[in-house]
Order: sequence, then C-alpha cells, then structure tokens
Amino acid sequence: MRLKDRVAVITGGGSGIGKATALLFAKEGAKIAIFEIAEDNAREAVKEVEAEGGTAIYALANVASESEVEVGVQKVIDTFGRIDILFNNAGAHRYPHTSTPIDELPESEWDRIVDSHLKGCFLCSKHAVRQMKKQKSGVIVNIASISGLVGIPYVHNYGAAKHGIIGLTKELAVELADFGIRANAVAPASVDTPMRWHGGKGISDEVRAEISRTIPLKRIAQPEEIAQGVLYLASDESSFVTGAVLPIDGGYVAQ
Repeated sequence: MRLKDRVAVITGGGSGIGKATALLFAKEGAKIAIFEIAEDNAREAVKEVEAEGGTAIYALANVASESEVEVGVQKVIDTFGRIDILFNNAGAHRYPHTSTPIDELPESEWDRIVDSHLKGCFLCSKHAVRQMKKQKSGVIVNIASISGLVGIPYVHNYGAAKHGIIGLTKELAVELADFGIRANAVAPASVDTPMRWHGGKGISDEVRAEISRTIPLKRIAQPEEIAQGVLYLASDESSFVTGAVLPIDGGYVAQ
C-alpha cells in the first residue's frame, strides 16, 4: 500500500474527483478526512470508504471561510493526530456555464469563483501546513486546470484562479522544502464530474462531442484518471518532485 497509515485531507471529497481520490487513497491505506459543504455527499463518501474497509471522517467546511477551515483541520488533528496529505480539490462551478464576456461578468461571480478555488487553496494550505511543519513532513497537491496553463476565452474568473493556484503551488514548494513538505499540482482538461456539467444538471451528447473534438485523445477524462495522478504526487513515488504541474488532459496543452 502506497499510503499506509497516512492521513489525507481531501477538500470537496464528497463527489467527482475528490470522491474518486478518497476511495483510491483509502485502498492504498490512507485514513481519509473529507471537507465538504454538502453533508449528504460527505456522509455517502464516508460510507463508501468504510464499505471498502477504510477509515474516514468528514468536516462540514466552506474552504473560503477561514474559521470553518480552522475548525475542520483541528478535527482532523484531534481524530488522527497528524496530517500527511492535503489535496486541495474543492471549488465552485461556473454559473451560468455559458461563455460570459469580461465586460459582462458580475463582480460577485468573480469573487465567488476566485474565493472557492484560489482563496480556499490558500486557507487550507495555511492551516494544514502548521501541522506539517511540526511533523517536518507532508505533501500538498492542488487541483489546477488547463485553464491555468493556457488562455481560454470567457473563463476569466476560473482561469485567473487556476493560474493563481499554479503560482501558489510553486511558492509553497520553494518555501516549504526546508520543512520536508512538497507541493505539486495537477491540471486536468474536461472531466466527467457533476461540477463540470452545469452543477450536476447533465450535458447533451452534442456538447460532449464538441468538447471531445478539442482533445487529441478525443474524449473527456473520468475522475478516477485524475485521482491516479494525484496518488502519484501524494506518494513516495514522487519523492523528488515538488513545484511541478502535471497536465492530465488527453494532450490538450501539447497542441
């Protein structure tokens, strides 16, 4: 088992990539702590981990709220005594999902997306790192996006947040290396998750085909495929990797 007895905090772990990662990490021996705003999703994810023989807890936390993050991190420490892995995965979906020109984007939408993705990544890292420094070990994996590697029209708030996460990842990697803490990011293309598709409302076959045509491998990723990349970066297999961004994008950014 690649993560035997390690404690992994997974934000947004109740669905999509977060849930797939929680299940994979549990199979690899990790104890799981899920941060979620949707309690039903959190409870179900914990049940699924336990059904596979794993150990899991959850904390209700909006990652854009420092007080809620602080309470959640303390719950993990009180329960498990340490934090070995932080997977900053949580984020809000863009709504409306259709393209919005920069001159029509409401300030509230900018704040909502940037806070849930970038600010959430900062706050969770801030409080988890305090424990990791005491241990002199730890791994942070942040979820970025191809939108953080290239320019994509009409996703200003999301793209800015993901570019910011990549920058923060590199800063953390350099700053925390002396404490034995590594920080990396994954950058997926389109993934078949509820958040990706209009907050869970589904997607037409036509739109799915249109998106697939933009990807060299001609399909959309599954959450489990992203989870495998996160596992690599969280495990000792990547022990000399820090400050890196791993595209998991079917070749999108290679074009």
